[in-house]
Amino acid sequence: MTSASQKGHEHRGPEKGEAYGAAAVTQALEGVDFPISKKDLLKHIKGHETIHWKKDKTLSLRSLIEQTGRDRFENMRELVEAISETMREEETA
Repeated sequence: MTSASQKGHEHRGPEKGEAYGAAAVTQALEGVDFPISKKDLLKHIKGHETIHWKKDKTLSLRSLIEQTGRDRFENMRELVEAISETMREEETA
């Protein structure tokens, strides 16, 4: 049985839990309405949800968002870029 919101919506990309990096962030936050404040975004995250940043590196989504230097995100792309930038800085430190 298909709900009205699923009609005509084709799933693309890897299944949830099989994506890495930016794709994993996007999957985990599917359905979030932007623009959104960091505070409201953190309310959207359930408990200690984790994502696969790399095949062998699982991270807390909440922690990733908290580490960004931004208080507001205009769209998913901006959020993913902020998280990616934070991760690059961490990897080079």
